Amino acid sequence: MECRAAALRPDLVIVAFGMNDAAYADAAEFAANISGIVNLVRERRSDTEFVLVAPMRPTPQCSWVVPSRFDEYRAHLAALAGTGIAIADLTTLWSDMLERKHPHELSGNGLNHPNDFGHRIYAHALIALLTPFNSAGLTATSPPL
Repeated sequence: MECRAAALRPDLVIVAFGMNDAAYADAAEFAANISGIVNLVRERRSDTEFVLVAPMRPTPQCSWVVPSRFDEYRAHLAALAGTGIAIADLTTLWSDMLERKHPHELSGNGLNHPNDFGHRIYAHALIALLTPFNSAGLTATSPPL
């Protein structure tokens, strides 16, 4: 496996895969791919930190993915979390949002891409993980709305 990020010897890598993978990769294959990225980068720089992003959910019209894989992907990413590896759980955030919003209120293309509001949710989840002190009490599972 080639990993261009490894050559850069980064301090932080954000890995956000899953939507397209859900069309063909079971959770074990997905987790192996993500682990491979982590390992390749850490071969070059062992102290690199990671944020693994559990993907948003597609709309019901996105028929080419296997919907059950998103929860499985999230569980596998959570299992990879530990020292230097955090998870931004957009899968759960998206599920929570879908309790109050129609899927098209979060999707830019009506299928599998976030709209501007959806991107804001992604940004808040990442900011919450990357901010050492946060007086507003934000967490990766409670973005401001």
